[in-house]
Parts: sequence; structure tokens; C-alpha cells
Amino acid sequence: MRHLIKDLKLCVEAKKRLLKPAELCALWRNASYRLAFNELTQEVELDGRPLPIADIDEAYIGLSEVGYEANPKTAADTVLKVAREDCYHPVQRYFESLEQDESIRPVDLTTFSADYFGTSDPLYDAMWAAALRGAVWRVFEPGCQFDFVLTLKGDQGIRKSSSFQALVPDPDWFSSSTHDQPKDMTVALHRVLITELAELENITGKRSTGALKNHITTRTDLCRVPYGRSYERLKRRSIMVASVNGDEFLRDHTGDRRFWVIDLGRHVIDTQRLSLDRDLIWKAAIAQYRARDRPCLQVAQQALSDRRNEAFRSENVYLSAVEERCLGKLKARSCGFDTRYAITESGVCEGRPIGQSEMRQMAKCLRELGFAQDRNPTKDSVTDRTRKWRWPGTDNTDAVKATCVVSTEST
Repeated sequence: MRHLIKDLKLCVEAKKRLLKPAELCALWRNASYRLAFNELTQEVELDGRPLPIADIDEAYIGLSEVGYEANPKTAADTVLKVAREDCYHPVQRYFESLEQDESIRPVDLTTFSADYFGTSDPLYDAMWAAALRGAVWRVFEPGCQFDFVLTLKGDQGIRKSSSFQALVPDPDWFSSSTHDQPKDMTVALHRVLITELAELENITGKRSTGALKNHITTRTDLCRVPYGRSYERLKRRSIMVASVNGDEFLRDHTGDRRFWVIDLGRHVIDTQRLSLDRDLIWKAAIAQYRARDRPCLQVAQQALSDRRNEAFRSENVYLSAVEERCLGKLKARSCGFDTRYAITESGVCEGRPIGQSEMRQMAKCLRELGFAQDRNPTKDSVTDRTRKWRWPGTDNTDAVKATCVVSTEST
């Protein structure tokens, strides 16, 4: 609070009076310091340093110490008002400075992975270029579509995480913290340029595949920002990346395409070189953005990435059991069957009780195999009223409708 009222002109009026909002704004504007609003951190800054929320809340107390009287809420609101008159985004400012500096010569992104990560696969070069473009697109066009996660796969200790951090000039622009609560991870996304999903195999194992897929594809988040009295919709201005050690870390057939996996093996990354060439790297990505190159792979490249990702999928025991033991029988059952029947026939839960978790996993398995579930429950001579599963092409019109719903949801 003390630095907020430093050098303020002392009140010379004999009798204190309540200052109006316009008078308070003029007081802050004419102070010897500069108030600004950092759009990345969503914080008020005083001469380039974060101003604690407590100082803003107690501004009216400081004013009274130098002879002014102000309403507490009005004093705080006017500090925010004057700060927001000078909004800036530090990453955008950094990118713009690179763009204007003619002495910086951009690198060749068409061989980026080969030059800096020792790879020999053109697909990896394309993945890196698209990811770097994605970061630039997100900064200049908040909330634009970028639904992919560049993933570095390789032995432990080859500096995968450090290579991501080497790409930012300010360590606060990078986060590799693991947040158990989705809302904590969401808040972190809006305070950095790059968020790393470190040890991806642990994240995909703990979180539901649907939740993770949604987290990756979301463009706008509902967040409670500092100084905010309500939730605000914030457009994302950052990207997600990932690092992984093992081979089986993908668990969702529909969402696995979001991961662009670069297999580095045992190659140790030269992070010092990345740091030295950081400005040149980003200038190249900015140039591609200005050329309106979209932050995605070409169709053939994405198809190749999808095929390769099959090698990184963890084995689905339900899928294997159904395919090996009863797939033909289930397809031929024109009268339909319920989820419990499929579990029993596959033997996947042999020797242990069937609970809700097992029912959900089998339902997911049946959808992946292409079965459709009736919208409405029906009763037969064997089971109670349940929603039956059927193979598409039966005469059951309800199942045909359900097939359309399933295929729509999976796209």
C-alpha cells in the first residue's frame, strides 16, 4: 500500500471530503509511477511489478494517510480502471519486438526437428512447425482452434521438459506442474504460453479420456480472475505440450489423434542451443503465421500420425476379450443383448463381481467396436427392461437411430 501512495500530492483542503471517481482516477494518473494491466497474469502492475491485491483493497487507507477520503470500493475500482487503460500482453509484445527487429534472421522450420532434436523424419519437422505456429496463432488470435498436443517421447533424462522451457525467455511463461483439479490446470493455462503435461502416461491413466479430450479442445474457459467479482470467459492464448517415457500412454481411440508424438529414443537434446536460437525460432513461426499457415498438419501427415499412434495405445482387455471370444456371437444376435450379457460372454470379469465400472468399460468397448445401443429400454424373456445393444443393419429402427447418435458423438 505504501508504494501505491508514495509521492502522491498531499491534500491541502482544510476539510476532508469524499473524492469522486474522476478525481481518484486523476490522482492515480498523475502519480510518479505507472500503473498497467498484464493480460497474461491478469494482474495490476506498478512500474512493471505485480501490485498485491491487498494493496489495492487497502488503497483507501493509504489515501486517508495523506489527507484524502475515499470509498473503499471506489478507490480499488479506480486503481483497476487506470491500470486497464494501459493493457499489454508480454508474449505478444515479445513477438512484435522480434518481428520488428531486422537483425534477427529466422531459422528454417522445415528442418527444425532434424536441426535441434536430431531426428530424420520429415513428419516430426512438420509437427514442430505446426506447434510453434499454434502458439503464435493463440497469442495473436486468442481462442483460435488448436486441438493438438506435441508430445516428446524418449528416455528419462534427455531434457524433454527442459527443451520446452528453453523456448520461452521468461520462466514464468512455462508451466510443467501437475494439477489434480481440472480448474487449477485451467487457471494455469491462462498464465503461461506453454503448459506441459509431464509424464503423460500418468495423466491419461488417472483422468477420464473424455475429460482430457475436452480439456485439450476447449478454446474458452470460465474462470474466476484476480480482482473479479464474478466468473469471466477467457479465450486461450497458450498451447499444451507433453512428455512421456513409456510406450503405452494413449487410451482413447477418438482422442488419440490429438497427440503428435515425436519419438526421440535416447537422443539428448541440446537445450542451450535452443535457448540461444529462441528468438530466431519464434520469428520463423511468426512469419508463417503472417503467411496465414494454419497450425495443423496436412491431411496425409495427420493420417500418418494417427497410424503411428496405434503403437502407443495401451491394451484394452475388454476389447481383446470380446474380439477373441464372442464378437461373432454378439453381431449375430439380432434380438439384441444388454451390457451384462456381453461381460458374461467375454469372460472379462470371470471370478469377480460385475460393478458399475465394469459396465461402463464394456459399454465403451462396444461403442468402439461399432455396436449401437437402443435409446429406450425393452424387456425380453431373459432380461429385465434394459437398453439393448445391436449390430448396425438390423431391422430395429431404434438401433439405427442410436447408430447415428454414436457416430456423431465420436467425430
